[in-house]
Amino acid sequence: MKFFLKYFLPIFLPWAIAFSIFFTYFYFSETDKVNTNRLEKERLNVRMGESAIYLEFQTVMSDLLILAKNKAFHHDQKLLPLESFTNLQNDVQLFSQIKGIYDQARFLNTEGVEIVRVNFKQDKATIAPASSLQNKGNRYYFQETITIDQGMVYISPLDLNIEHDRIEEPYKPMIRFGTPVFNNQGEKIGILILNYMAERLLGNFSSAVANIRDHASLVNAEGYWLKHPDPEREWGFMLDHKHNFSNVHPLEWKRIMATERGQFTSDNGLFTFATIHPLQSSQHYNSGHTEKTQATMQKDYQWKVISHVTKDDINAGNKSILLSLVQIATLVLPLLILFSWRLSQAKIKEREAVEILRHQATFDTLTGLPNRQLFHDRLSRIILDSKRLDTRFTLFFIDLDKFKIVNDSLGHTAGDQLLKEVAERIHELVRESDTVARMGGDEFTVILNTMTDRKDIIRMAQLIIDKLSQPFILNGQEASIGASIGIALFPDDGIEQTILINNADAAMYRAKEAGRNQFCFSA
Repeated sequence: MKFFLKYFLPIFLPWAIAFSIFFTYFYFSETDKVNTNRLEKERLNVRMGESAIYLEFQTVMSDLLILAKNKAFHHDQKLLPLESFTNLQNDVQLFSQIKGIYDQARFLNTEGVEIVRVNFKQDKATIAPASSLQNKGNRYYFQETITIDQGMVYISPLDLNIEHDRIEEPYKPMIRFGTPVFNNQGEKIGILILNYMAERLLGNFSSAVANIRDHASLVNAEGYWLKHPDPEREWGFMLDHKHNFSNVHPLEWKRIMATERGQFTSDNGLFTFATIHPLQSSQHYNSGHTEKTQATMQKDYQWKVISHVTKDDINAGNKSILLSLVQIATLVLPLLILFSWRLSQAKIKEREAVEILRHQATFDTLTGLPNRQLFHDRLSRIILDSKRLDTRFTLFFIDLDKFKIVNDSLGHTAGDQLLKEVAERIHELVRESDTVARMGGDEFTVILNTMTDRKDIIRMAQLIIDKLSQPFILNGQEASIGASIGIALFPDDGIEQTILINNADAAMYRAKEAGRNQFCFSA
């Protein structure tokens, strides 16, 4: 006891107090930093989502106004001459085929009769026959567009496309853009209508908010979700379900609707929002309404980009910091019992042990390749990057042929040596940016980052097969094996990790069934 009081406490207590103060300060500073970064991250991503939508609106309106200046309208007549009609048909068809984002592109005369209609289905733009052209004079978009002045643009609400009085399935979000068309005499001769497939706009929004995709949404003025992490909550105003932001968070909805943009914390978490006015998509375009009418529509026709971080997520972040500090403390406090020079040595050994454990947990001890756990982690990361950057990559699933024969005939030691040499041969063929991993047993995988050209993929697969088909010298004896390779392409063969791996695995089994020592594409 005397030893404890005289020697241990004078050394231990100052260090314990110093570390307690340090941990307390670090905890509060880190939580403050994390919360500050979270606020800025949410604001930045909401702005990015807002900008993506405005940019897409500007693109569509630019297309529409350029089409309105088509040479087919450069004449002095109220009706299209035959030659202008033919040219307009061809130009609108070519325009639709190149753009690929308009379900329909139409020119209607001043009575609302379709003169030209181009449909875009299954990646092909086709001119509608005269017998299928209809009178749309009683439709709201015609009546709105025919009344506006030259250079103005009408924008319809975003909703789901309806065919034959029923919502089209699969759902097809649609916005109609319209502008009047004039001849050389300044006479209004009709309108142009573009049926814009808004799935692209919603997709651009999702990409822009990819970092907060799990809690970012797009809401209309009535509180219905146009885009939500859970698709089941979307389009409530058309599908007659009760999923509505204003019902779920009524108090927060009032605050969000009261101002253009902002950020606040309530009992339900952190809310960051911005208002989008589709009719104000660009200073270069007019909505096509009088100042009074436009002001009324601006108030009603608005969307809200909303990010909602729940209290549980916020608390989980703070708890993770605290847990990390507790874990560190449990390692540090026992070390304070030792003398200062022992403490420094213990910390060094601890770091080394952690690195060894980390390496053992993520790398195959036999071949030195990334193991199954690290492979899944890297595959998950490249999938996220590819979705965000709209890039592609290739996955090989390799299974050795005749490995069991070698292992049984020459012994497990020879089998282990064979696996090491297989790993070295494969690794020599790929690039530094690629990943070669051992899944276990005689199964290997290769992630070929950004390699998407089919000829390059075939060449790489054949190189691996040829390389592994060359004899191995094991304990002075020659052994030969082969390799069956299944190939899956992202995103063609799957956009989720499990699906991509399963498709590559299935392709590998087809390669085996086809005679082994060959490769097979998933599709």
